[in-house]
Amino acid sequence: MSLKMPPEHYRSLAALEDHYWWHQGRYHLIRAALERHGRSPAELRVADVGCGTGGFLRYLRRLGTRELAGFDYSAEALEGIRRDGIRAETLDLEQRFALPDGPWDVVACLDVLEHIQDEGPFLEAVRASLAPGGRLVLTVPAHAFLFSEWDRRLQHFRRYSRRGLRQRLEASGFRVREISCFFSFVLPMALARKWVGGYDGRETCEFPPVPAILNRTLLGLSALERGWLRRAFLPMGTSVFALAQRDDG
Repeated sequence: MSLKMPPEHYRSLAALEDHYWWHQGRYHLIRAALERHGRSPAELRVADVGCGTGGFLRYLRRLGTRELAGFDYSAEALEGIRRDGIRAETLDLEQRFALPDGPWDVVACLDVLEHIQDEGPFLEAVRASLAPGGRLVLTVPAHAFLFSEWDRRLQHFRRYSRRGLRQRLEASGFRVREISCFFSFVLPMALARKWVGGYDGRETCEFPPVPAILNRTLLGLSALERGWLRRAFLPMGTSVFALAQRDDG
């Protein structure tokens, strides 16, 4: 089975991910973590696996990263990335794969792993595509108790705990350097979505629109949270972040 997302989700992503708080918050978090572990994104060769409509790739390009490539199954999503002048190639993430032009310094998998039924082969393929000591950065949805109709619409197989994600990564040959929940400040909203229902009652996967002032406020809260994560992890939040290193023994 190929990894698939509903077409309306790609349209929603393309329209908002270059400014929407949820996407930009994740991108800033990844940048900060890479820099904490000694490398500026501008110095790295980065492959984005499950890149969707390319928001993270455009973010990296603005930071000065020159060697970039995105990989996804969706021709619709990839065509938009190519129009932006960024390399993008078709890849079936549910099949064994080897990323071309490897090894890569960093492989990013942002909210991808939860869509993969069998995580083991996928993570092994990612590890094989990394240079010795290369980094995997990934985000996934947090906490099984939050699994809701939203997850079903997005074709998620699971949500993750910090412990469960660490065990999965270590079993696949990675050494976890950093792992934490994040977006703790939106946990009450996620609980409401779980117990009250979808934000607008429609059968969609689209992100809810927010006024510009609320978007800026949520970006500010995300920045405060990143400051905390420089010193300690967070046990609760709507997502889990990990930075893991290829472990060569």
